[in-house]
Order: sequence, then structure tokens, then C-alpha cells
Amino acid sequence: HMGKGVGLALLLKSIPQDALKDKVLLPSDLCRDAKVNYGSVTAGYNSDELSEVVYRVATRAKHHLDESRRAHNSLCGDAKPFLLPLIPALRYLERLERAEFAPFTQSLHDDALSDLKLKFSVAWGNFSGKV
Repeated sequence: HMGKGVGLALLLKSIPQDALKDKVLLPSDLCRDAKVNYGSVTAGYNSDELSEVVYRVATRAKHHLDESRRAHNSLCGDAKPFLLPLIPALRYLERLERAEFAPFTQSLHDDALSDLKLKFSVAWGNFSGKV
């Protein structure tokens, strides 16, 4: 579950960088159903249609990350640090939700305070053994 959740979160986080390369790597069936305009995505525009697809992918990512968190409690102490990649993925999904699932929102990508909070969260997770 962890790999799927982290992978989906990274897919969402990479939307702006992929758009610069004229790529849209979101699930085509979801984009088709929501009537996402690929030209708008590659031009870097948020839209309700894009937010709907991002919401659906983020929901699936969160589900997988939550499953990994539940498994965390049954792991022995030495294995718990392997789940630290959950923290950045969960933090990004939280920020994405606050941005109303609009992936081109500037605050998602250059927030030094969030980066500092992330570093502290990972360090604390490693020290305390909690994710």
C-alpha cells in the first residue's frame, strides 16, 4: 500500500513539471470522464474538471497511505523507519486538499515553511517511531 500511495502522491505533485514537458500522466479514463482539456493542463491552468480528477487520484492515494499507517502499529521497532516516506506524501496531500485539489496553485510548490515543517516531521517520526 505504501508504494501505491506514495507513487500516486508523487504523480499528483509532478503535474506542473509534466505539463512543462507537454505531458499529462493522469489516468486517461478519469480525464475523459471529467472532460479534462489537455491543452489547458499543459498550459498550466487549473480547472474544475482537472480538480475533479486530482481529487479522485488523491482520494485513492490517501486510502493506500492510511492502510500503510494502520500496518505501522504491527511492525517491530526496527522496521518502522521504512515507513517514513509516508510523511511527505501525507503532507503534500493535505496541502493539495487545502488548495482545493488545484495542482497549479503556487503555494503547493514553493513554500519554505512547509519544507521546514516536513523536515521536522520526518525527524520526529524517526525519533518517536510514529508516522
